[in-house]
Amino acid sequence: MRALPRTGLSVCAAGLVLALGGCGASSSPSAGPPPAPAPTASSAAPAPASTPTPTPAPTPTSTPAPTPTLAPTPTGAPAPTGAPAPTGATTPTPTPTEATTPSPSASSAARLIPYAGGESVGVEIDDPADVSELRGAPESFKRFVARTVEQLQAEEKCPGAAVGVTVQTLRTDGFAIGGVNACGGYEALWAQVDGTWKEVYGTQDSLDCAVLRRYRVPSDVAGDTCYDYKGKKEHSYHQA
Repeated sequence: MRALPRTGLSVCAAGLVLALGGCGASSSPSAGPPPAPAPTASSAAPAPASTPTPTPAPTPTSTPAPTPTLAPTPTGAPAPTGAPAPTGATTPTPTPTEATTPSPSASSAARLIPYAGGESVGVEIDDPADVSELRGAPESFKRFVARTVEQLQAEEKCPGAAVGVTVQTLRTDGFAIGGVNACGGYEALWAQVDGTWKEVYGTQDSLDCAVLRRYRVPSDVAGDTCYDYKGKKEHSYHQA
């Protein structure tokens, strides 16, 4: 057998020592970090990034159509009360004027009473009680004549003279003509003015046309002629 050189033995011994030392170092805690674990299938390759799922567009919400309001059922048209006043202008609603009913003394119901005629000069009243002779005359006229006679007698200045009133013609709608006697005399025209009897004219001559027209004295009381004292002329006169 061939003997190995010494140098070779030394190398083998040294290698053996190193080999044994490496085995012991694997169980020593100070031998160094443990070997990295083998990668698992899940960590060996990264999972592919997931594709994001697109968010669906919001479905438009439909606005419900408004429910039509039903018109109220008419219960009948109101009765017309007249044309409405125009808008924008304040117009007082005209109040209807009541028709004026003619009074019994209106011309349509007037009655002419002639007390004079023939041999009679009219009804002569020299005492207030004599007004009862004025047949058909309104009571208001009788009272007026009675007061006139009383006043004439109270103011009498001619002793022995006839004092009183003579009524010749009367129309019941408020006109009369006659004479007044007291220290002389004159023709008097009486009329009912604003509901009151009064003497509206007295003269010893012709009746004045202006007075007759002013009071609308009917011709059947005043006659059919009058005198214009301004124009100095007589005129025919007619008034219903």
